[in-house]
Amino acid sequence: MNKISIKNRERLDSHVVEAFDMLRTNIEFAGNNVKTLVVTSACAKEGKSLIAFQLAGNLADNDKRTLLVMCDYRKGVSGKSSNVMGITETLTGKAGLNDSVYKTDIQNLYMMFSGENISNADQLVSSSAFEKMVAVLKKKFDYVIFDTEPVLDSNITSILCSKCDGTILIMEQEKTRQDVVFAAKEQIELAGGNILGAVLNNPV
Repeated sequence: MNKISIKNRERLDSHVVEAFDMLRTNIEFAGNNVKTLVVTSACAKEGKSLIAFQLAGNLADNDKRTLLVMCDYRKGVSGKSSNVMGITETLTGKAGLNDSVYKTDIQNLYMMFSGENISNADQLVSSSAFEKMVAVLKKKFDYVIFDTEPVLDSNITSILCSKCDGTILIMEQEKTRQDVVFAAKEQIELAGGNILGAVLNNPV
């Protein structure tokens, strides 16, 4: 298994740590069958990726073997390095699953990237091969967290919501309009997703 280093992990204020502790506890209370989570938002730049990372780190710090999947194909992490393997390479047979999951220097925290950005990424995520991959990951990890594109911007996110055990919707204080939140909620539910709850980012 390849290894990556998490640089400059942010030290959180005690009240922020407490908020993530509460979020983790609520997820645990959702039941042992809730292991795959989508973290998404209605719009871009609402702090979704940072919250997904901090949640994954909190779970890992509390002895939960956690995989954070960076499934935002807009960012295409592999585009920065030809050596980075991800979901695309795994599902197209270019790499094995063990080559696409990276161990970090944070105990219990692992990462997987989207991989190469291809035109039919939504078809890959819809495939039975993707479902089989997720089934394997659920056996290897206590929690698998998918950091995705905003649900109103991407068909892939809707597909993921339908395939995962629960969805957490991120909203930014005084930025996300109420009608947009309702539209995002409706889209997740239409896809068959299970909304576990919402997180208000940057509360006053």
